[in-house]
Amino acid sequence: MADSDNQIGDNEYEKVGELVAIFSRGETWYVNYQHAGRQVRKSLKTKSKKQARRNALAIEREILGGQFTPDTRPPLIADVAAAFLEVKVAEGLKPRTLQKYRHCVKLTNQLAEDLSLRQISQITPFFMNKFRKGRIEELSKRSGRDGQKTAANDLVTVREIVNYALATKLIHEDPLAGYEIKKVKPKPQPYWVQDELERILAAATRQPHHDVYCFLGWTGPRVGEVESLTWNDIDWENRVVKIQAKPGWTPKTGDARSIPISSEVCELLKRQPRRCAWVFSFPADARRPARQVRQRRLLDYLQRRLKKLGLPGHLHTFRHTFISLALTRCIPEATVRSWVGHVDEETIRRYTHIASQESHAAMRRLVDSIKERRSRS
Repeated sequence: MADSDNQIGDNEYEKVGELVAIFSRGETWYVNYQHAGRQVRKSLKTKSKKQARRNALAIEREILGGQFTPDTRPPLIADVAAAFLEVKVAEGLKPRTLQKYRHCVKLTNQLAEDLSLRQISQITPFFMNKFRKGRIEELSKRSGRDGQKTAANDLVTVREIVNYALATKLIHEDPLAGYEIKKVKPKPQPYWVQDELERILAAATRQPHHDVYCFLGWTGPRVGEVESLTWNDIDWENRVVKIQAKPGWTPKTGDARSIPISSEVCELLKRQPRRCAWVFSFPADARRPARQVRQRRLLDYLQRRLKKLGLPGHLHTFRHTFISLALTRCIPEATVRSWVGHVDEETIRRYTHIASQESHAAMRRLVDSIKERRSRS
């Protein structure tokens, strides 16, 4: 009978000797140790933590006594993937990022089981193509999305798992040698012209939603940056908002920066109730204290407003709109980048193309007005 009251969480290690540690996966206990320059993880084939300790210590005694016969079985997909996840956890990645990694590992293990594959060396181009096809079909059936980008991102993760096996010398030959993950062309993202932005802000009367949308549209940050904005991030004297790391949160790609704020934005920030540490917050109710705004609720309300107005978009469209409006008003690209943080070259080219289109349209209007005046004279 398993001593479940002594269980520790999945993949949480407990060192039981000088060389060995144990951890659980579900109800089964595993041992982890280094031997001959190689990290080994294998099942102890017991659901009892006490028995797992005894078995692990027996392995350690054999290693120390020179009597240990190493496990020469090829590394398994599930074991390598679990070790890869442990590295990602140790890197301190954000919970949402770790969740994506875990989901991809789950899908990888599931497909390997369906194909009766166990060894990491069996993740070949055939496996990758099956994974890609299945992921796209799943996303299409579940949400109607084409799933191309998500599938490509997940294939990158599977490739990382194989690379981890190579880097740790669990395998010596690359089963994916020569395999290329096709880059998915980004789809054009919607953006609003000035009039559309003003209509959206006028229609979104609920607070703090309205002020959050204004801040997004007038300063161009990411939604997560506004969600995590604290009063300590506002420098009133220099009239800037600082996008910077804080306990439990770091900016995307770590690009700490300062955004200059206008008098209008200053007034918007000053009128926010100081309910808690967060600048934008939901008020306390019968069940919960005051708390920071959340993307889900902000998005739900925005989508209802957009549907009534007949406009496309989502929360990130405020950022697209800010960048496009800044460039069409001849703000230098370098300055826009310093305000909004990292924007890849392909993305900024799309915005520059928008600015170019508007520039040509303005030139046509100017020429037409000149022609009209000449015809009158």
